[in-house]
Amino acid sequence: MSTNRWRLEIGALMLILYGVVSAGGAAGAGEARAQTPFDFRKGQDFYTLGACYQNARGGENTYIATVTGGLGTYFLDNAAYEIQLAGYGTHDGEEDAAGLGINVLGRYHFFNWDRYSIYGDVFVGLFGTTDDFPTGGTCINGTYGGGPGLSIRLRDGLELNAGLRFQHVSNGYIAGPDRHPIFNSFGGYLGLQWTR
Repeated sequence: MSTNRWRLEIGALMLILYGVVSAGGAAGAGEARAQTPFDFRKGQDFYTLGACYQNARGGENTYIATVTGGLGTYFLDNAAYEIQLAGYGTHDGEEDAAGLGINVLGRYHFFNWDRYSIYGDVFVGLFGTTDDFPTGGTCINGTYGGGPGLSIRLRDGLELNAGLRFQHVSNGYIAGPDRHPIFNSFGGYLGLQWTR
C-alpha cells in the first residue's frame, strides 16, 4: 500500500472523527469535558484486554500483531496510565516469530458525551521475540506509538475501545548500525476496559 494511500485513509478517518465530535459535542467542548464519566474520574482503577494489528507503512509483507492485558488507574479526571503485558506475533517476508513484552501507556479523554469519549494515547515498551524482527535486526526491540481512539460505554463500568495507531519498532543500535532495521507502521486496535 502506498504512502499516499495511507495518508488519504488517515486523513479521511480524522475527518470522520472530527464530524462525530462536532455532532456529538454541539453543547461545547467545555460542557462535555465537565461531564467526566465516573469510569474516567481520578482514583478509578481499571483492567483492559485488547488486540492490535500493525502493517508496515510502505505496504511491505511485514506486520506485527499484539494481544495485551493491562492494569491502570486515572491519576486525574480523564487522564490515566496503564501497565500492559503484551504477547506478540511478527511476520517479515518468510519469517514468523512470537514474543513477550511490557508497555507503559498514557491516555487522555478530550471529549465526553453521552456514552462516547474521544481520547488520545501514547505508549512505550520493550519486547523480545523468538527470531529477529525486522529481518536483519535483533530479537530484543523497543517500541513506541500512539493515536486517536473512541470509547463506547456498553454498561456502567465497561467500555469498548477502538482506535488508530502508529507504531515504531527498533533495537536502539544494540547490535551496531549494520543491524538496526526500523519498522514503522499504521494499524488499529479493539479492546475492552472495565473498572474494578
